[in-house]
Amino acid sequence: MAHEILVMFQSGEIQPGDHLRSQLLADRFGVSRSPVRGALHHLSDKGVLEQRKNRGFFAADKEPGRIARLVQASSRTLEDQAV
Repeated sequence: MAHEILVMFQSGEIQPGDHLRSQLLADRFGVSRSPVRGALHHLSDKGVLEQRKNRGFFAADKEPGRIARLVQASSRTLEDQAV
C-alpha cells in the first residue's frame, strides 16, 4: 500500500502539503483503515509524509527525484516478494 501511495505522489495526484485522509485511501484501495495507517506511518518514517499531532498526515515538500527513488526501491521489494 505504501508503494501505491508513492505512485500517487509520482503521478502528481498527491502534491506537497496535501492532507492524506486514511478513510479516503482505504475506500480507494478497498481495505480497512488499519493497513492504510501502517503505510502512512511507514512513509512518515521515510520522510515522505509529516505527521502532525491531532491533524493527521500531510505530504512533505520533497524533491521529485527522491520520490522516484523510493518508488523504484519499493518496486524491487515487491518483485522480490513475488518470487
